[in-house]
Amino acid sequence: MFWKVLLLEKDKLQKSLILKIELILLVSLIIIVDLGQYLLISLAAPTKLKATASLFTWPAGLVGSIQFAGAHTFGGLLLVILFGSLTAREYSWRTFHLWLSRGVPRSTLLGAKFVISIFTAVLMVLIAFVVGGVVTGALTYIVYGTISIEKINLLQIVLTLPIISYCLLPYVALTFMLVLLSRSSVVAIGVGLVFLLFIESLLYTILNFIGGVAAQIGQYLPTGLEESLLNSVTTGTGSGSSSNIFHIHYSSPWIALAAITLYIVLFAGIGSWRFLQQNFTD
Repeated sequence: MFWKVLLLEKDKLQKSLILKIELILLVSLIIIVDLGQYLLISLAAPTKLKATASLFTWPAGLVGSIQFAGAHTFGGLLLVILFGSLTAREYSWRTFHLWLSRGVPRSTLLGAKFVISIFTAVLMVLIAFVVGGVVTGALTYIVYGTISIEKINLLQIVLTLPIISYCLLPYVALTFMLVLLSRSSVVAIGVGLVFLLFIESLLYTILNFIGGVAAQIGQYLPTGLEESLLNSVTTGTGSGSSSNIFHIHYSSPWIALAAITLYIVLFAGIGSWRFLQQNFTD
C-alpha cells in the first residue's frame, strides 16, 4: 500500500501548478543572477573582468550554483511556500479525509509525504546545479575562451550536493509541523519564512558577534550546522575549524549531521504526533 500511496503523491506533486511555477522561478533567478553579475562587471570594470569573474565562472561558479537551492537562498524559501500551500490544501480539499476513509493508515500517508518532500528537495538542488553549471560554464568560456575541467573539484561537488539537500529538510519538516498543528497555509508559510529569513539569521549573527559560549551555541542552529558541513568539505577536514569571519570553531561534520537529523526528527515527530491525533470527522 505504501508504494501505491507514494506513486499517487508523486503524481499529485508533478501536476501541481505551484511546483511548476517555483521551478521556472528558480531557473529564471539563477540565470538572472549569474548573467547580472557578468554584465555588471563587464560594464562597470571591463578591464578587471577576468580578475573578478570567479563568482560566476568555473570552478567556483559551478560549486556556487548548488548554493542557489540552499536553505537560506531560493531553495528554502520555495520549499516552505510549496509544502505550506500543498499540505494545508489537503485539509480544505478534504484529501486527508478521502485517504483515511479508504483505509490508508495515517503512518503510511505521512511516510509517503516525507519521502516526496526529500525527493523534491533533491530535485531543486539538482536543477540549480545543472542550470547554474550550464550558465557559469558558458560564462567561463566567454570570459576566458576555454573551460578548464581539470580545475573542478569533483569530490567537493559530490559532497556538496547531498549536504545542501539534507540541510533543506529541517525547514521542510518545520513547515509540515506548522501546517499539521494549525491547518493553515498562512500560519505555516508566514512563521516558516519569518524563522528562515529573519529570526534564525539574526540570532545566528548576534550570537557569533557576541562570541565565546554564545557563538558556540549559534553553531547548533540549522544554519550553523550547514556551515560546519560545507566548511568540512571546503577545507577537506573531518573536524571543526575556525575559518569563518568571526573566527568561531565549527562543529565536526558528524556532530553537525547528527544535530540536523535531530531537528528533522523533532519537527517531523511533533507534526506526526499531531496528525495521528487529529479528528477528521468534522
